[in-house]
Amino acid sequence: MLFIIHGNPVPSQRPRVARNGGVWDPKAAEKKRIRLEISKILEDRDGYVPFLKESPVEVHMYFYWPMPKKMPTRHADFIPHVKKPDLDNLSKTYLDCMNGLVWHDDAQVVCLVVHKYLSPNPRTEIHVRSFPSEGSV
Repeated sequence: MLFIIHGNPVPSQRPRVARNGGVWDPKAAEKKRIRLEISKILEDRDGYVPFLKESPVEVHMYFYWPMPKKMPTRHADFIPHVKKPDLDNLSKTYLDCMNGLVWHDDAQVVCLVVHKYLSPNPRTEIHVRSFPSEGSV
């Protein structure tokens, strides 16, 4: 199953604490937008049922960041992005946003492959599939 979420990828950040002791997530609005996009994609796949709680899941994520203006766009989707944010902060956002929609909990993800590239078309592509059982490897 393929999910394409247009726009710049969204990394996770640590929760912030206000002077009055309140705690908030600085990326909450962006995470809500991502969950809505994932929900819309699932609605288009009529009758989709999340992976069972015991089902292992394999996920491949491709994060495409905007290119610098002076860089040529030829072969752009294959230029590695070697700057911040870190891959773990990127993947955490999207794994958490898929909880309850694609699977019950992101603890079901047993294989995670993550890539960062530059692109003239910033987006996030997420490929999700059932992890192959022992006999099919």
